[in-house]
Amino acid sequence: MAHTTRRPKPSAGRPQSDEIDAAIKEAALDILSEVGFDPLSIAQVAKRAGTPTTSIYRRFDGKLPLVLWAVKEEFDSLQLDLPDHGDLRGDLLAYTRQLAAGLSPRRSRILAGLLLRMRDIPELASFVSFELPQVSADIWNTLVERAVSRGELDDGHGMEMISTIAPIMIDRGIAFGRAIDEPFLAALVDDVLVPAMVHKRRRSSA
Repeated sequence: MAHTTRRPKPSAGRPQSDEIDAAIKEAALDILSEVGFDPLSIAQVAKRAGTPTTSIYRRFDGKLPLVLWAVKEEFDSLQLDLPDHGDLRGDLLAYTRQLAAGLSPRRSRILAGLLLRMRDIPELASFVSFELPQVSADIWNTLVERAVSRGELDDGHGMEMISTIAPIMIDRGIAFGRAIDEPFLAALVDDVLVPAMVHKRRRSSA
């Protein structure tokens, strides 16, 4: 069953402070990007956020809920939009550009830290596998639906796995210090994504 990330629980006897929430989120993300999941502690987050540890414990039951909330808030803030570029290739280029712009070095380090621990923490595995992909799911589905309506694809079935390729390759490129520039994105689209989607169409039609 997929893990559902909840917003901070209400503080007892007083309203939530958006400023404190933002400070806690940024502190948690900074530390997570610097040291990874295991060394991160509530005390470290509180110190960097400039708030007592009690402020964090009023909002979260522990480190894991805090991290999952902060990461979800960070990735939900991405503004992804996909105007119609007239063909599948144009839409895929625009899609990969937006992914590349959204996967900053800090976000890439955060993802790397989560991936290292997801095998041992079921809630983390569920979050990475089911919740995070939803950030780009709508824009991907729109892209596929347009391609189907143009006759470039027969249908959208079986495209879910292909949808994971671009985020993974861009994230790996950032992690290994590659330039995520137009030649990289064009190669990703022309040599990987389009062939994979067209091959899926041919297999479906066979």
